[in-house]
Amino acid sequence: MINYNKFSNQLKELFVDFSLKLANSLNKPQIKFVTEMIFGIASSNSIHLSGIARTLKETVSTKETVDRLSYNLDKLNGEIVWNNYRNVIKSNINDATLFHLDNSDITKPYGTRFEDMCRVKDGSSKDDKTENGYYVTEIVALNKNSNNPVSVYSNIWSSITTGFKSANVKTDEALDTIYKIFGSTGTVIMDRGYDDLKRMNYFFNKKWNFIIRGTKQRNIYYKNKIYKVEEFCAEYKGKYSIDVHLKNKAVNRKCSYFKVKLKGVKNPVTMVIVYFKEGPSIFYTNRSITCKKECIKVISDYYKRWRIEEYFKYKKQQFNFEGFRVRSLKRINSLNTLLSMTINIINTQCEKDTQLAKTINYCSKAIKEKVTFTYYRVTDGIYFLLSKLTCGVRHLFFQKNKEKQLQLFSIFDALQNFPET
Repeated sequence: MINYNKFSNQLKELFVDFSLKLANSLNKPQIKFVTEMIFGIASSNSIHLSGIARTLKETVSTKETVDRLSYNLDKLNGEIVWNNYRNVIKSNINDATLFHLDNSDITKPYGTRFEDMCRVKDGSSKDDKTENGYYVTEIVALNKNSNNPVSVYSNIWSSITTGFKSANVKTDEALDTIYKIFGSTGTVIMDRGYDDLKRMNYFFNKKWNFIIRGTKQRNIYYKNKIYKVEEFCAEYKGKYSIDVHLKNKAVNRKCSYFKVKLKGVKNPVTMVIVYFKEGPSIFYTNRSITCKKECIKVISDYYKRWRIEEYFKYKKQQFNFEGFRVRSLKRINSLNTLLSMTINIINTQCEKDTQLAKTINYCSKAIKEKVTFTYYRVTDGIYFLLSKLTCGVRHLFFQKNKEKQLQLFSIFDALQNFPET
């Protein structure tokens, strides 16, 4: 028989301890707010403030709690929270870490009063229709021993905000932010939309490894001869036979690599070509490739980028992130920050073999024994355990004053000083 009370309180303590690390250097009201929000998001399985307010089980009305939470979203210093968070996970970042950068979207097709809402292409629609919404620039980290993506940067922005310059500037801000904390550790992986000569020079100047999927509208220099990319791919066939894993489906294809020069890039780059039936895929990298194994590693590292797509899908489906009700861009970003922090705590229970992690897995009532993306399962288990709690986290912020005990020697002193009658 499972002692739900024991594991539920262990889980609550885990959330509170991690939240205190994230809120380091914030004032007391903000520390309390960060802890309540992260606990509330996990407890309610939602980013709706009304659902979060109910899990806190306060003595005041739900409306009063929602008003307080909404007010604090506007006051939250998200930059401090993100920097504290990155410093906490910094020890897990190494040269094998893959930083997958991509832009996503948040659509609000029926929204009319959200701040600076612009038109975005709905990535989840089959016909690429445009809707009201916002853009999201996200960087997730994948480590060697874990396939679970962990966000290290997330920013929601609009193209009509005053002072907006371009999507490229937003990308540069994201890269500069994580470089400031992690340096040139790991490899940055980007899709073909980021195939830009200035960006390649940026990585060379930083001595930072990159893998960028290339477009076919480019000329390359190989052995003192100029080629169009498509002509080059047709002339040189695949040298190695490899298994390419596309969303857990393996297909056998041919690949090759070449040291080439691009006009406008100061250093030579390695071009990796994978020959698919529908046409070749091109990847540019500054990583050293001297053998088949290293060539295959570049290809497999790139195709792990589907994890960031799963991450976007998970945030939207599990927490209904596109259904947020706050209207200002500042509050939307604060909510996104706190959700990202909550997901990181969930991630810590995905790879562990502790009794708590086993109980979470059991409580999720999973059908399959093993899955490739464990976030859904662990989130459901945590939600189930936290639903067993009868109180929120408010009591942890108010310590009762210890009652002063009357000491024996104090009694003697009092008797000696007692006036004679």
